[in-house]
Amino acid sequence: MSNLKSKNIKLGIRSEFIKIAKNQSDNLIDVNVQKVEDFGNYKLITARMDNFEIKSKVNREIEISVEKIKLHIPAEKCCIYENNKLI
Repeated sequence: MSNLKSKNIKLGIRSEFIKIAKNQSDNLIDVNVQKVEDFGNYKLITARMDNFEIKSKVNREIEISVEKIKLHIPAEKCCIYENNKLI
């Protein structure tokens, strides 16, 4: 990433790849749960970390009863964008 020329950098990841942390020790973020929506086949967690809104699509069987959770963001599922172009 040292060859980036712009400060307009974005991280992209699909919501189904962001999971509630279990045994992971890296790529964790602390978030505050804002709401949990049940869509029948899955639940959609909307959470905040500072000024960022993060959505996580999880199995509908998972109970989410706390306001603060840790989410795991797998690096291999992330895409980096520079000036809105995938790099």
